[in-house]
Amino acid sequence: MVAVTKKIPYKELINPLKAGEKIALFTCNTCPRMYETGGVEVMNELAAQLEEDGFKVTDKIVLAAACFEDFIKQLIPLISDSWTTGIVLACDSGWGIVKSYLLQKRIFRGLITVGIQQGREPKPVELLEG
Repeated sequence: MVAVTKKIPYKELINPLKAGEKIALFTCNTCPRMYETGGVEVMNELAAQLEEDGFKVTDKIVLAAACFEDFIKQLIPLISDSWTTGIVLACDSGWGIVKSYLLQKRIFRGLITVGIQQGREPKPVELLEG
C-alpha cells in the first residue's frame, strides 16, 4: 500500500511562518519519495527555497517511513532544540506521528494525502473521503 500525496503550494506553506523563523524539515523517504513530493532531494529543494526567502533551516530529518512510530522515537534525541517550527513532508499518518512526539513545537503539513494505491501494478488511486 502506498500513500499518494501532493505538495501544499509553497506560498500557502509559508503563510503562517514568521520572517527569520527557525525551521526543522522532516521527510518520509518512502511513499512521498516515490511520488516526488518528499525524500531527500525534495527536502533539500524546499530548504534552499526557505533559506532564500529568509527562513533559517536548522535541521533536516529523514525518516525511513514516517508512519512507523519507532523511527521518530529513535531520532528524537538526535534532533536539535534550536528550531520553533517543523514542516513534515509525509502523508497524514506520518505528519500525525511526528506532531504527537513534538507537542511543544509548531508542526505543519507540507503534503496533503489524496489517496492510497494498492498492489504492485499502477492502479487508479482510491480517493479518501472528507
